[in-house]
Amino acid sequence: MEDDEGLDAQLLRQLETPARLPKWGVFKKGRFVHAAFDGGASKEGIGTAGYVIADATGQEVVRRGVALGPALTNNEAESTAALLALEHLARLQDQGYPHLDEPIRLLGDLQLVIRFLLRLFRRSTKPSLYLRVEQIKALVQKRGWVLAYRHVPRMLNT
Repeated sequence: MEDDEGLDAQLLRQLETPARLPKWGVFKKGRFVHAAFDGGASKEGIGTAGYVIADATGQEVVRRGVALGPALTNNEAESTAALLALEHLARLQDQGYPHLDEPIRLLGDLQLVIRFLLRLFRRSTKPSLYLRVEQIKALVQKRGWVLAYRHVPRMLNT
């Protein structure tokens, strides 16, 4: 009988395996602004979203959580959280907040949203999810941001 590998060891091995990402999704060394997002929905469809933005020095700038209301799926809550994080970052930049003019790393634990943003998936069958992803893409293009997207496994998302 083979020894069962622990979950931690499996996760670490998975993280050490190089991801095959398009060139615009690969992280490079240097200073970055980090925006981490998370969202969720209950069985009743009550959605919540949260995000944290840290400037290029690593200092936390904002931490927000919002109730999104009823009739949402988990995917919709996650994509809304990503959009809210980037909209808040845009407002902070417009206000001249320091150390936010570096490339951005957008971190989330839902692979579906990250894969849509990386253009690994073409289009969602759910119009509301597709709309949010397109709003994120439009905001990034309008602002001329250099953005890298990264999936963070839920086990490491603390």
